[in-house]
Amino acid sequence: MRKKFIICLIILLITGNIFASSTSAILDLHGTVEEVLSINVTEAPNLEIDANKGFKKKTVSTGTYCSNSLNGFEIAVSSANGGFKEIINSNIIPYTIYFDNNSGILASNIILPNSFILIETDAPSLTVESFKIKIAIANEDALWASGIYKDSLTFILINK
Repeated sequence: MRKKFIICLIILLITGNIFASSTSAILDLHGTVEEVLSINVTEAPNLEIDANKGFKKKTVSTGTYCSNSLNGFEIAVSSANGGFKEIINSNIIPYTIYFDNNSGILASNIILPNSFILIETDAPSLTVESFKIKIAIANEDALWASGIYKDSLTFILINK
């Protein structure tokens, strides 16, 4: 008798109450994640450039960047002058820029518009990332001419 009761109970649980009425409702969920795209740098100090030696890697700025693009992003730098340009006589001093572990030489003979990719990634940055910008002026055979030299760097973060 007990076996028949258990079998009937199992059948009832599996099939459910086939005589009951039922209804259902569907809730579609959707949302939007806003694009996060930012890059910031701090102001650079006035640099003392040795006329004979230039200088080795020197931190000139720090900054942060963030992108939540699923396809990744690139960070490029563009130089207004293609190097340090003397404001009166237009002499150019080429220099190397370091963006954390990535580097490139900014000089008047590089392909216009004096820009190159510093970082290229196929994934988003999941947090705000910090970086240091360093520059180095090579030891040249020629003596650097005296004067006030300037350059303006533009850092560009581009979502893929």
